[in-house]
Amino acid sequence: TVAAATEGRHLGLPAIAVSLCSQHGEHFETAAAVSVNIIKGLASHPLPKDQIINVNLPDVPLSELKGVQE
Repeated sequence: TVAAATEGRHLGLPAIAVSLCSQHGEHFETAAAVSVNIIKGLASHPLPKDQIINVNLPDVPLSELKGVQE
């Protein structure tokens, strides 16, 4: 996931790597919701051209996320 995001940056594209930390993957809606929030934030604060965002999320319902660590 990070390799693909890095390749995107080499092509001049903004890139985010999002991984759901699980072997079975049940709560993809959590990853989707967090991704949408990040993308909305990037609309007003664009990602610098030399950076990617790597997001690792636990496989839990969105309501169980306790916060974000940068």
